[in-house]
Amino acid sequence: MININELTIDHKIKLKKPMGCFDNLGEVCEIVKIDTDENVINFRFDVDGVHLGVMSGDELEKYFDVIEPAVVPDDYEWHPYGFIDGYQVEYQALKNGGILMETAYDRDDGTISVEYCHPENPYRQIKNGQRGKFYEDDLKMAFFKLKKMYYGTLYEGMQKEVMLDFVKNKDKLEPVEADEW
Repeated sequence: MININELTIDHKIKLKKPMGCFDNLGEVCEIVKIDTDENVINFRFDVDGVHLGVMSGDELEKYFDVIEPAVVPDDYEWHPYGFIDGYQVEYQALKNGGILMETAYDRDDGTISVEYCHPENPYRQIKNGQRGKFYEDDLKMAFFKLKKMYYGTLYEGMQKEVMLDFVKNKDKLEPVEADEW
């Protein structure tokens, strides 16, 4: 007997018996939500999970086999995401459901990092073990935010150098008259 209290969204379910018009035997579906109080399971099926289904815990045992999740890496560890100007970018999940992303900056100055939390974060949680199922748009937003900070920091550094050079050499400047039109 399948106990839905022991299921997580990391489990998959596989159709073993036709369920109304859903008759694609052997199709593996992703569990989206489990409501143990109401004994209801929401799941996605079809190509790229474009269709949603809902069923009771009793129907789960009647129509589906449960596929145990594979061992998944710890999302709270650092994972590579790409590069900014040749510096490796890494990310990790945060306990609050956000994403922390960081990269080196100017090798001498250490690292810069950003935290990105989706506006819906209180309503959806990124749980440990979802590597590869991270909200891809959230990773893109964190990366964009990090790039913005990186290039902003680069700009500020260049601006400081120009101002210091100007102050250091202002006594050597000679006035230049502009040609009249």
